[in-house]
Amino acid sequence: MPSFPNTLILKQPFVLSCLFIAMCCTGSAVAQSAPAKDTTFPKIVFGIKAGASLQSTNSDTWDKGYKPGFTGGIMVGMHKHKFGVRAEVLLNISRYKAVNNVTDSAGTLGDFRVFVIDVPVLLEYDITPRFTILAGPQYTDMLSVKTLNSFAADGTVIFKPQAFSGVVGIEAKLPKQLSIGARYAYGFTNINNGAVSTDTWQSSAIQVYAAYRIK
Repeated sequence: MPSFPNTLILKQPFVLSCLFIAMCCTGSAVAQSAPAKDTTFPKIVFGIKAGASLQSTNSDTWDKGYKPGFTGGIMVGMHKHKFGVRAEVLLNISRYKAVNNVTDSAGTLGDFRVFVIDVPVLLEYDITPRFTILAGPQYTDMLSVKTLNSFAADGTVIFKPQAFSGVVGIEAKLPKQLSIGARYAYGFTNINNGAVSTDTWQSSAIQVYAAYRIK
């Protein structure tokens, strides 16, 4: 009697076993190659910052040169992988020195130090592990205006109390949770309150700063 059928019968369990093992190995390889679901939470970052602000106004009413001032305050944000969002509350001190139009009854040109609160809300993107670019809107609320000379009029009525700007910048991470950065802010709002002239006053600022991140 031929042995060929018996050979097939004997080989079937072996073939089926090989197929089962191959299927298991393939399924395991597919499971391992599939990307794992990211369940990590965004990293919360707190910090403080301070630096210099060089501000200028585009109107012929004011000295157009960039005049030094101060910026500093607190920041809080969330960051995950290369992306993040940050909000800041900053005290900004700027100088406005008039060259015409802004005069009191004695003809004295206005010279003011303006104190405002800036609130930028910025998107972050890490272009490298060390460098981050930032961009977003900024809201400004005026706190007070101090007269620096004998100008005998209320300086607070000269400027609009609120304004909006656009901000772009770059930041570099340093060791020990420190960072340094530079920004450019351009004002979209005409800050002339109409008390002394009808000119359009739009300010811009270049800021450089150092920050400390509290993780």
